[in-house]
Amino acid sequence: MKIVCDGCKKEFTIKKKSIRSEKVFDIVERTFFCCPKCRKKYVISYSDKEIKENIKRLKLIKGKYLRKEVTFEEYEKECRDILERNNSLNARYKSLYGR
Repeated sequence: MKIVCDGCKKEFTIKKKSIRSEKVFDIVERTFFCCPKCRKKYVISYSDKEIKENIKRLKLIKGKYLRKEVTFEEYEKECRDILERNNSLNARYKSLYGR
């Protein structure tokens, strides 16, 4: 994916090895990448124990759906609820710890 830096206007491609994580608080981890020219930081996401557990729950509910243990409606509702919660937590962390 091609990116144009807001700071220096350099165009660059994000490589998997350029994505890093750092702890911003005891329980919160920030995932980000930086512009290779000016080092401006771009935050991808925040995560904590709840967000990681929710990601595991998404995988479990997907497995249940594929094994026909839940209906599509149940699968869709659970996924929506989990994703809304994760997005809410991410927005909270962005307001607390910055973009």
